[in-house]
Amino acid sequence: MNISLQKNEFVNYLRLSLINSFPDNHSSQLTNNHLQSLVEDTLDKIEFCFKNIRLKYYNTDNKISFNHLNSDHMCMFLCYMGQVGYQYDYEEILLNKISYLNKILHGLDVWFNVQLPDVLLMVHPIGTVIGNASFSDFIEIHHNVTIGSSFSDMVYPSFGKGICLYPNSSVIGKCNIGDNVTFGINSSIIDSNIPSNKRVLGQYPNNRIIDAKINVVDEYFGHAE
Repeated sequence: MNISLQKNEFVNYLRLSLINSFPDNHSSQLTNNHLQSLVEDTLDKIEFCFKNIRLKYYNTDNKISFNHLNSDHMCMFLCYMGQVGYQYDYEEILLNKISYLNKILHGLDVWFNVQLPDVLLMVHPIGTVIGNASFSDFIEIHHNVTIGSSFSDMVYPSFGKGICLYPNSSVIGKCNIGDNVTFGINSSIIDSNIPSNKRVLGQYPNNRIIDAKINVVDEYFGHAE
């Protein structure tokens, strides 16, 4: 994978980003060695993810690229960095800072304990909030998307494979979503089930469910190995 900075430079870039954003005693004690393994493991996840994205700036002619100045790349990196750190029991104060840094830089609210899939695509996700739902691979998420629980029972949605959530769409509560489902702009559902190969239009409870016009995996992704 082609990386816009050398790995050691990128580690230092992240360390300085954390220090400058959170100038407390914990951040001042961060070292490059402390972050090195976490960054390398996260870059491995990014490489696997990006090789399954069929879009310019990600994977062109099987040449995979990560650019720390591409904000979509970077927000996905920070999502995975928090997730990898959580998996390997890094200290919670660092994980909170990684998630918070993502919110500061990209307006994306997704915390480190949310288990995102191995293959996803964030498209300028400013204002997007992602809760602790169950995800499958090949999900595309745009800006101002909300994925969360209903306040009454704190049950989160479950998503099949090949999902696209267009801007201002919301999936709330006990929702079982099939494979290859697209949520149109300004659509919303609450405590609703959607079968596979459908497109969701309109707002709950007055939704229209029509046949899908595209295959999300074929349109935007390759196939995970």
